[in-house]
Amino acid sequence: MKVRGIFLFALLISATAGCSLLNSNDGLSDKLVGTLEQKAFENTEGNIKGVFEHDFEDIDTYELALAHYDLEDNFLGYRYFETGSYSLKGNKLVRKPAEVFSSENQELYSTIDELKASGVNRGNPDKMEYRTEFSNANTTVTLYFECPPNALCTEPPVLKKVLSGPDIF
Repeated sequence: MKVRGIFLFALLISATAGCSLLNSNDGLSDKLVGTLEQKAFENTEGNIKGVFEHDFEDIDTYELALAHYDLEDNFLGYRYFETGSYSLKGNKLVRKPAEVFSSENQELYSTIDELKASGVNRGNPDKMEYRTEFSNANTTVTLYFECPPNALCTEPPVLKKVLSGPDIF
């Protein structure tokens, strides 16, 4: 009887611990919180490059901006801005945009507020889902996504954590 009681107690403890491990994000949100950059494009002939700047807050919200720089890393302006919420459970990241702004006629704006004031709100796209893979040092995260049939998809984006000040690829 005593052995059965100990066994049931051990079973209860392991089941409770197992449930909390399944519901935990194992600190993954901490790995994602901060500013991460993703190279969008580089045009050496036009002396311009684009960088997606992802800012993940610890309150499960994010901002995403497409910033343009010349090849000497001088800021030229913004062309895209998005805000929304995110969740990270296990290795699954779900982003849900709330507001999306982009410039008309490829115009660049010197501040996010100017871009918003341009009045071009593209609406709210559906949620985006990714499978995440963090580097050993948690300085990069790769976002894998499902490519729709017959789509011409690119390589999965790799986001690099900005550790001290802007680090434009």
